[in-house]
Amino acid sequence: MHVINWLFLRISFASVSKHGGQVAKWVRASSVTNHHAALEMRTSLTVVSEALHDIESYYHNDKKILSASVCNACPPTSGCNAALRHRFLKAYFSSRQDQRKVVMAVVGGSVAAGVGSWRTTAWPHVLQRLLEPVFSRLGMVFELRNQAMPNRPEFPDNHCLNPVVGNDADVILREWRSYDWDHCIPSSPTVRLLESRRKEEWVWNQQFASMADISGSKRSRRRQLIHTKDLAGFEAFVRSLLGLKSQPLLHFVALDADAGDNSSAFRGALNRGGILYEAYKHYCINFFSAFGPPFDHFRKRLQHNHLNNDSCTNLASCVVSAEKPDGHHRQAQSLGFARDDHPQWIKYSKHNLFVDGRPGILGHEVMGHQLAYYYLLILNTSLTSVLTSVLTPAGHTQPRNSGGGSHGYSHPAEAVSVIEDVNLGYAEHGHRHLPRPVICQGFLCPRNGPPVRCAYSSLPKRGPLDIGDIISNSTAVTRWQNVAVDDRRIHCNSDQTTWCTSTKYEDTEDCFEVHTDCSHAIVQTRAFEGFAGSGALQLDIDFSRGSQCAIVISEPQYLAKKSLTMANWFHELRVVVEGNTCAEPACTVIQSRSSPTQSLFIDLRLIDSCDECKTCWMLKPVHVDLYVEPLMTMEPNVCGLASTGKCIPIGHWRHYELGCAHTSKSSDSEGPACWRPLMHNALTGEVTDVRNPQLVKLAVSSVLIF
Repeated sequence: MHVINWLFLRISFASVSKHGGQVAKWVRASSVTNHHAALEMRTSLTVVSEALHDIESYYHNDKKILSASVCNACPPTSGCNAALRHRFLKAYFSSRQDQRKVVMAVVGGSVAAGVGSWRTTAWPHVLQRLLEPVFSRLGMVFELRNQAMPNRPEFPDNHCLNPVVGNDADVILREWRSYDWDHCIPSSPTVRLLESRRKEEWVWNQQFASMADISGSKRSRRRQLIHTKDLAGFEAFVRSLLGLKSQPLLHFVALDADAGDNSSAFRGALNRGGILYEAYKHYCINFFSAFGPPFDHFRKRLQHNHLNNDSCTNLASCVVSAEKPDGHHRQAQSLGFARDDHPQWIKYSKHNLFVDGRPGILGHEVMGHQLAYYYLLILNTSLTSVLTSVLTPAGHTQPRNSGGGSHGYSHPAEAVSVIEDVNLGYAEHGHRHLPRPVICQGFLCPRNGPPVRCAYSSLPKRGPLDIGDIISNSTAVTRWQNVAVDDRRIHCNSDQTTWCTSTKYEDTEDCFEVHTDCSHAIVQTRAFEGFAGSGALQLDIDFSRGSQCAIVISEPQYLAKKSLTMANWFHELRVVVEGNTCAEPACTVIQSRSSPTQSLFIDLRLIDSCDECKTCWMLKPVHVDLYVEPLMTMEPNVCGLASTGKCIPIGHWRHYELGCAHTSKSSDSEGPACWRPLMHNALTGEVTDVRNPQLVKLAVSSVLIF
């Protein structure tokens, strides 16, 4: 029997990549037989096969609910699975323990965060529980980072992926969003962070070969046109992700509970003939549908039982089965808490596929199993291919269904050549230089030059750059404080949780809900917060050579009306750059058309008093100071009449709680005027229309450096 150094195969991956040369010398001294090598590979393959069998058995061999979750008929490139196989094999054969690792990161909002149930029941954690022990038995490390958070702001998070997920992820799973990709990006009449290169407002998402291709099923007809601004925002996000150091694979996860194909427009743009195909055909971007095709066989039963009533196609409102909501189980394996410790809590858990339009515990369990099944299938194929082509002894037949004849190697170098092929394949699907943008342009979509850098404060995050890292303490320690602007942590450290820990109340439904909510305490929207008395927030910002010399500073995302104690950046923020007050056009407050959140855009090249700012990377660093300067009185025209006759805040105050109301005084003959009623001063107890300046605060949660 010919001898192959099994460990040498592992070293080969590192050696070909110019690593592990010293270790290779030691490995050559300790050979194992081809039989032993094949035995170890077959053992690994058995571990993976058993895990696949367990998932199939759990869903009673209903492979439709599992394998159909992948849009196999519509991946943008056929090489996606090959690229994932190469990543798995590279980690499996690595001689360095720190490189025998696969990292997946999840980015998303309330669904991936598991809002409505315990955080550990969300599908990313189900995926982790299924894959982690399998990779561990293979001698590998599997790490899943669930970076999802409720109401995660699309801006700046879509363009700050490095601090959010880190720079070493192999795969990023992105919760699919069905609304506009550009609607959260702030702008002004003079500032556009992102624009479309196309003059037309709409473009075809795919170049159909004939009109016959346009007709067809409901899913194929979903959307034939796509708005250029949406496509520009989508492309900018994709480029931000592909610009990461590890250039991870991108997997979009859509719910499709309504039986639609909600990602079809963008997937069509990436498919052959699509407007983005030629530029991104070599990158691995795939799409998953959790409750679309995987549940079609259940929808057919529902329609039959309801006399072909189409209203029962939406699983968010139609129950697959009253006894078994996912078609197979009464309740999920994990409910997020120890059942033995809290048996009463079981009746409070909502054992549904969907709850209030979001996946319930069983829905998350299905999604986690679908994704785990897909990744295990890829891992199974990867190990089988190596076992088949490399480790089959000479003179022996290959394993069944191997797809080729027998191979034998008289020297380890011949086996190394096969490993080199795998490394070449990895290089083919590995890091590439980004192509020129097709649709998007602007600061968020640079054609060349360094990528966007972000200083980011909210949790969870993985990147090293926090806003605290760019705050200057050269003159004095800052009096701005890094605080959690949401109250979840405060709530979870309050007397209410202490009350719940007592034996008498622990098993009540109220305490169950408190503990459920507090399982998300790791998620925090954080910002540096300052008042007029806090002095300046002094930022020292470094730029790379070739930068666009621009900065965007943003406050946390606000989903509802802002309190009057929050500073209005249009009127109550003073900016100083390199010792000089900065105003428009160099320093402009910008805001998206639908969000109360305000941002500051600084174009250093437009500051007349700072010639050095035009080559910002030479300053090392650029000094930016922010001051809170509250208004003592409100403008007289902050309230106005809406078309409905209701008094509302208008202008730069339109997203604030001002208490606008009608007054008996008429400003003209058309009707009553609007005014802002008197306020109660929280400190003095007086009733006045003057805000106490000591209460007005400004918060900074992110800094983007272009």
